[in-house]
Amino acid sequence: MIGTQLTRHTQATRDAIIEGALDLFIESRGSGFSMQEVADRVSITHRTLYRYFPSRRDLIVEAAMQIGGRLKGPSSPEVSTVSEWIDAAGVHFEFIERNREIFSSVFALVMSDPDLAASDLNRDAYYWHVFRNEFPGLGEEEATGWFAMLRHLISGVSYLIYRHRFAMDPAKAATAVRLAAEAMVVSIRRANDAAEGMRSA
Repeated sequence: MIGTQLTRHTQATRDAIIEGALDLFIESRGSGFSMQEVADRVSITHRTLYRYFPSRRDLIVEAAMQIGGRLKGPSSPEVSTVSEWIDAAGVHFEFIERNREIFSSVFALVMSDPDLAASDLNRDAYYWHVFRNEFPGLGEEEATGWFAMLRHLISGVSYLIYRHRFAMDPAKAATAVRLAAEAMVVSIRRANDAAEGMRSA
């Protein structure tokens, strides 16, 4: 019984620390937080905080992994074609735009941390299924390569690159992503048709 209470207390403290970090991350619009600010927010000592998270990076990574759910972004619509998938990305770009400073910070973390980059694997599996249904002629290795390029292109990371690096306004950035993705789909379709033609020859 005492062990169970200790575990619950430990989990509750850990959850409170993450919540405090998330609050600070959102309030600062993604500019970060100090460990002392988190400790003060949660009313624990600096030393206790480091027992749960040995470094500021560990805590930032944990907060970044949970930021999407906290901001309550739009749920991904069900799609049955790659074209619908490309069209649906626009809704996410609008959400990212409303929280651009925060997402810019999160994506900088994602780019530098493989654990974060792998955190949306369920959604990737769904889109992979849609992709393979549309392009069944591609071999597994070729399909994986095309899918990875398309998945990256239709991501918030690409949208933010167009916004920041090329100083495009939101509408132009979303259009640039869509047009690039549509052009890639033309190439994928050609490769798929060629592979199916070779099989039937």
